[in-house]
Amino acid sequence: MQAMTKTIARYAAILCFILPVLTLSAQDVYVTSPVDVPVGNQTYKINLATCAAQEVHTCPPTNNTGQYPENQYTDIALDGEENLYWVSGWGSLYKRKLSDDNSCQFLGSFTSSNTVNALVADSSNTLYAAGNGGGVCTFYK
Repeated sequence: MQAMTKTIARYAAILCFILPVLTLSAQDVYVTSPVDVPVGNQTYKINLATCAAQEVHTCPPTNNTGQYPENQYTDIALDGEENLYWVSGWGSLYKRKLSDDNSCQFLGSFTSSNTVNALVADSSNTLYAAGNGGGVCTFYK
């Protein structure tokens, strides 16, 4: 737990060091970090103006949890309607309303045989993911 806190503090420090111009009118960013023992995930909201990190509720994985890659999230996205999305290493997608810790939902999977390690939402609230399968980069919408 201490190592994870140090890692998040490093992320916050790096963001605030590299992006000083943005801190003048900074927004909050969300990051997810895997936890190895016990296997799990933590999500943080980082205020770029103050470099403060606040832990926020992370939806627990529910799909195929007997498989290690399904239990750790590789990325997170926030859409314009303030929904947080997490994607697991094998592409399981989860969602929750930022204002409601009890609204966690499993939405489905991007893939069944590839890895997914990037997730983003555009201004129309469309989600995009990218990953790798057999050495080939794959893009999902």
